[in-house]
Amino acid sequence: MLSTGGSYSFRVMTYNIRYDTVKDGKNQWSLRKNYLINLIRNRMPDLFGVQEALPNQIFDLQHALSAYRYYGVGKNDGKRWDAAGTRTCTWVKLRDRYSLQIFYHFNTHFDSTVGSSTPIMLTGDFNASPHSDSYRAFITNTIFKDSKNVSEKSHCGPDSTFSTFIVGNPMGKQIDHIFVTSQDFKICPVDVVDRCNLGLIPSSELSWPIACRTLRSEDSRFHVHNGLLDIIRNLRPTKQNELRILLLGLDNAGKTTLLKVLASEDITNITPTQGFNIKSVQSTGFKLNVWDIGGQRKIRPYWRNYFENTDVLIYVIDSSDRKRFDETNQELFELLEEEKLHDVPLLVFANKQDLLNAAKASDITDGLSLHQIRDRPWQIQGCSAYTKEGVKEGLEWVSKTVTKNKK
Repeated sequence: MLSTGGSYSFRVMTYNIRYDTVKDGKNQWSLRKNYLINLIRNRMPDLFGVQEALPNQIFDLQHALSAYRYYGVGKNDGKRWDAAGTRTCTWVKLRDRYSLQIFYHFNTHFDSTVGSSTPIMLTGDFNASPHSDSYRAFITNTIFKDSKNVSEKSHCGPDSTFSTFIVGNPMGKQIDHIFVTSQDFKICPVDVVDRCNLGLIPSSELSWPIACRTLRSEDSRFHVHNGLLDIIRNLRPTKQNELRILLLGLDNAGKTTLLKVLASEDITNITPTQGFNIKSVQSTGFKLNVWDIGGQRKIRPYWRNYFENTDVLIYVIDSSDRKRFDETNQELFELLEEEKLHDVPLLVFANKQDLLNAAKASDITDGLSLHQIRDRPWQIQGCSAYTKEGVKEGLEWVSKTVTKNKK
């Protein structure tokens, strides 16, 4: 969401979790609920619409996902919409705690036989494919757009969202959708979750998560930073006209994801870096090189091979992995003692701030004793490489610091 103070992101997810019935045999709720719960924990949506959930299933979700609260009524409180059975549409009016923007969230489940100035999301199992009359009714001459179609980048995963419990069976149609008022939302990476666990599928249908931001209502635009190009455009020409940034941190800190974000690349498929990645961006006669070096313990001794001529050191920390704070602190201060990195400006990205258990940047500053650093300019910036929050602010500090040092 956008406010006068900056942008904030939230994640939306819809999932028909399939009602609890003994008729499902080995796929009944008691045998698959943990897989579904773990999937939700992995995706960590801020808003989560479920369909076909019975009271005992809601209780299980609430008990296992204590950070969430639910709102909804039972099927008997619904109405018939020219359908074979009773249906409900649950809606809530929400206010973002950071931007204070008010928006609505509607969640429903349509029968298989079947304008507002405030931002609206509509999630659900519609039992309607993109070729059906029901689907077209939502996007034809209405305020809604299919989030899949207005996403900045192509989605990953299968096109369909209907499946059986049997792994390997052919996929069905795409019948689950997230509709948005397109002028109010910027749709980030979209994907269909088709994860299997030990040969089991959490539900007979697949979930459809997206990441999105609401926009300023007064101009309906969202201003996106251009990653590495932002640094170049703010730099003054030098004799070398080349800047070298070294990206380090422990394994699983999110360095490669961050590098792809800086280069405006897709982040849906990330694998651990076994050696190094390099991204080069050139504009207005200036070249910027960013080196991402793997963080596994066996690779760290080779870090020093890349210290030469470093202009900026970016150190990435997994803010949610508190058990490794001592380890990352030791590695960081050993880096700062390296002669070839003497006086090199340091930016610490406290990554994964989108996770509930992430430590705040201020707490990491105290825990890692960053205030003891006095031989170079340094800055710590809370960020999420996944949602891109805080990345721009970190780049702006790099740009200002490098420009100042190059004078």
